Amino acid sequence: MISITIESSKFSTAPEGDLERCNGQPGSQLADWLQQGMIERGYQCDEPMQEDYGWGYWTTVDGFTIWTAVSFIEENQHATMSRLGAGTQATWSVSFAYEAPFILFKPSLWFKKNVGLEKEEELLEAARKLIASTRDVVLIEVDSSSR
Repeated sequence: MISITIESSKFSTAPEGDLERCNGQPGSQLADWLQQGMIERGYQCDEPMQEDYGWGYWTTVDGFTIWTAVSFIEENQHATMSRLGAGTQATWSVSFAYEAPFILFKPSLWFKKNVGLEKEEELLEAARKLIASTRDVVLIEVDSSSR
């Protein structure tokens, strides 16, 4: 898994969606924006869905599946989620994780884990270009240490 940290006032930090099972995690606007940017760049993306840590969606890159996850990050997230209003700079994490399938049923992917990790990097680069082309989204950090 590789991740980037961004700052932006473009996306809402208000609690949303399933407040009970998913803790109302914000991030649907960021997930939608990122997904649309990837589709415009030729990637096949599923619809974003809420998780207990934020939002995410699947992207298929040349037959390899990559999970893209977005999470709102603050020192005291639950206290901050409700008080940040529109126009407030917020910090977000965007992660890309190659999910190797149960390869017994996908012989075409046998011995190709490194290619899946390369596709992960490809998505990261596409996201960096999208961020660079957007005035109100700033790239703070790239972290590939968890590989």
